[in-house]
Amino acid sequence: MSEVTNTNSESWVSKLDQEISNWEYLDGMDPEMHNILRDLLLSNGNITATTTAHRIGGYYEELMKEDPLMKYEADKGFTSFLKMFYYVYFTVAEILPYNNSTKHDDLVQLILELRRLPPRKVTIWRRECLVWGEERVFGDVLWEHWRWGFPFYLEKRDKGVVSYEEECDRWLNVSTHFAHQIRAGLVDYWTEKFDIPIDDISTGLEKELPEPERYYRAMAAAQYILLLGGKIGDCCFDLVGADRLEPERWKRWIEAFAKISSDKENKDDLREAAGKAHSFMVSCHPELL
Repeated sequence: MSEVTNTNSESWVSKLDQEISNWEYLDGMDPEMHNILRDLLLSNGNITATTTAHRIGGYYEELMKEDPLMKYEADKGFTSFLKMFYYVYFTVAEILPYNNSTKHDDLVQLILELRRLPPRKVTIWRRECLVWGEERVFGDVLWEHWRWGFPFYLEKRDKGVVSYEEECDRWLNVSTHFAHQIRAGLVDYWTEKFDIPIDDISTGLEKELPEPERYYRAMAAAQYILLLGGKIGDCCFDLVGADRLEPERWKRWIEAFAKISSDKENKDDLREAAGKAHSFMVSCHPELL
């Protein structure tokens, strides 16, 4: 399958540092988590995801020593700890450019390594679960960052905080990261894991949209196909019943990508991504054309 192009730009680092610098004023936010993730992403491979996972586990142990009463709580303090970690994690995913595949994969690998740590049975939101594996905090924070970071339905925000275009950038980045997570099997336990990608692809390719929403929606559709095309194709051709998508939709998407890639009024990066997505889809099912 075609891969999303990597980028060497590190301008995202200054954006992240600027955002994290304000967190000391927010209750419950811990800049140390930012430091841990920052070290991983900027180490050029010198710090592994395995090392970082153990560092995070060790940080939890430090917090336990500072507040020994946590061990008597049903969740052992993990509800707030996980929310804090995942909030920082997905904030990093929002700021990390969508086409920096290597670093998005580094973040995904970190979650896989955390799930290899010795499991702890705790009760979160009145349900027993295993940390770092079968717990609901991960999904809840992911959904919050994808859905509540959705820029296209939001009221106008204070332009001095985050611009509309930056909101769109962040949505594209975190949507692409979600595709990386699906590809790696992080959310295999979600029966509805393809609902978001399929809905976003359909919206980006089948609806008339104003700019810049059209650009971001179409680019997100291309990233989903480049990262998940084979898996999404299975929904069109291999499944039966209500979950099956008609092959005719796959054909419509092929035609939409062809149109986007050939339209010289589109931005070059969108035309390139659409061209790659089109080629991949055609290679999967040339019989449709």
